[in-house]
Amino acid sequence: MPGFVINTNVPRANIPAGFVTELSALVAKLSGKPESYVAVQINADQIMSFGGSTEPCALCTFGNIGRINNREFTKSVMPKIQKDLGIDTARMYIFFSNLEGGNVGHNGSTFG
Repeated sequence: MPGFVINTNVPRANIPAGFVTELSALVAKLSGKPESYVAVQINADQIMSFGGSTEPCALCTFGNIGRINNREFTKSVMPKIQKDLGIDTARMYIFFSNLEGGNVGHNGSTFG
């Protein structure tokens, strides 16, 4: 159950078609989980600042059951976001959460 959320001030109209599905496949690959369990959400048009500037920026969260290599995830995902959304990697954060299966509900039950 990997879940990845991007909050950004980039306008929705500037989110390329196919970005969310490409990102979903990348998250599946990096997490080692089937893409059928991956959820990706993009919250565009947010009122945001980063470093005192309202230039394009992003605050991301990644939750997963089990540990991954956060450094490798960041090295792979941030350039994708930069390329497709035009956000400099110095203007985004990814916050990671290692979740216990019992704290994640899905399909009427939990994973633990």
